[in-house]
Amino acid sequence: MVEKSVDLGEFMKYQLNPNRFENAVWLHNLANWSVALTVTFTKQKNTGNYRLHTDVVNTTRYLIRLINKDCFGHGTLRKGYCIASAFAIECGYDGRHPHVHATLSIPPHLDYESLRRIILKRANKLHSIGRQIDIQPYKDFGWFDYSLKTGIKNLVVEDIQKAHHQG
Repeated sequence: MVEKSVDLGEFMKYQLNPNRFENAVWLHNLANWSVALTVTFTKQKNTGNYRLHTDVVNTTRYLIRLINKDCFGHGTLRKGYCIASAFAIECGYDGRHPHVHATLSIPPHLDYESLRRIILKRANKLHSIGRQIDIQPYKDFGWFDYSLKTGIKNLVVEDIQKAHHQG
């Protein structure tokens, strides 16, 4: 009889997040995603402590609002125009390196490079965002699978936004 060994690490990951694959597929099907974004956060200036979860959530919300404003101008406020967006927060293997895995859509009147420039412009102006800003084309649901590797609890569900714009 041949015994089949089980990778304990994979087993524990599955136990912590048993629906990771299904959740990733669900998120993938919510929008026509175009951009995979990872943003790191700096330590707090006055205390040197790592940023709190609420700080990271609020800064990410603000960044997405600024991106929407650059994409749609006054249509963001007057008509509620926005790009599709979803993000998960992770703190690294030691819990001390807060970063966000975000996924965004491109509005019909912009191309990838234009949205990339908007993201960089806005992210670089926020003092709590570190200098590690990685912007890649979104390829498939594997990005969501990776973003959810530490659990669905890290997905900020209340901020999942479907695109709303003319065109």
